[in-house]
Amino acid sequence: MRDLKIDKNRKRVKYCPCGKSNKDGKFAPFKDYHNKGYCHSCGETFFPEIENEAKPIYIPPKPTSKHDYDLVIKSGRNFKNNNFIKWLKSKFEDVEVQNAIKRYLLGSSNRWNGAIVFWQIDKFERVRAGKLMLYNASNGKRIKEPYNHIDWVHNVLKTLHFNLKQCLFGEYLINEFPNKIVAIVEAEKTAAYTSILYPDKIWLATGSKGNFKYELLKSLYGRTIIAYPDKSEFDNWNEVATLLKERGFNISVDSLLENTDLTDGSDLVDYFESGLSLPESKRKIKQIMTQAEKDVSILYRKNKAIHKLIETFDLTDELGFKIRTNL
Repeated sequence: MRDLKIDKNRKRVKYCPCGKSNKDGKFAPFKDYHNKGYCHSCGETFFPEIENEAKPIYIPPKPTSKHDYDLVIKSGRNFKNNNFIKWLKSKFEDVEVQNAIKRYLLGSSNRWNGAIVFWQIDKFERVRAGKLMLYNASNGKRIKEPYNHIDWVHNVLKTLHFNLKQCLFGEYLINEFPNKIVAIVEAEKTAAYTSILYPDKIWLATGSKGNFKYELLKSLYGRTIIAYPDKSEFDNWNEVATLLKERGFNISVDSLLENTDLTDGSDLVDYFESGLSLPESKRKIKQIMTQAEKDVSILYRKNKAIHKLIETFDLTDELGFKIRTNL
């Protein structure tokens, strides 16, 4: 900050900032300032810091980067040496594995010998990212030695200034199946495997336990969602789900794995491989209304035309979500 000193030439300033004449020299300006200083007449000090007080600067967020869809097509041409696909074929019929490949647009990569590409494509069919992983073809476990074999397509391509913003693995499937229950798991492997066993649901994956959050799940608003966290993650995921319910999400977290003898970190693949099956849910998930929808419900009792107004103008709440009128 500039060192403030009183200018001895007081009368160079004709008026004090308080409006009084400075003919008597009672206003002592700071050097290099015209209207900042001390006024002996009104007893007020006018500091330049007040005028130059820092103001927040809006920095717009960087646009989300995306890949060309041609990369997805090219990666899906050769699965002969894909370890993950080899493992799936040891568990299911070829046609079932082929359907899983088409369903999730699985790909192959030469980043490592036998690597797979799990593409993250959002509900607007934008290719957000390509996650490269290497599995053991015999047991389906990830290769973590001598290092964890995980990478991203944009790193391999050395794409400059790539702004990675992840979405759910398989997110675009919610457009294809508008009436199916959405099931959320952590691993892409689990989603692909379980989708073969239980095709009545849309199986999506967060890609990591920390990705079970609003930023990735907001695309599922309005859908019935059941989350299946890995063992020992139930409390964390249930806490997130509780907050989402307050926002009007129709979501529940299943404690299925917590009630088994499986080790911590086990997922649905381990559950099914141990000979267990997914029990049929007998509990109907309650539809939860947002605050905006509660307000609309009250207004509807007074004027039933409110629903037509909402539908005609496709009105949304303060979060930008569509206001449902069929609850």
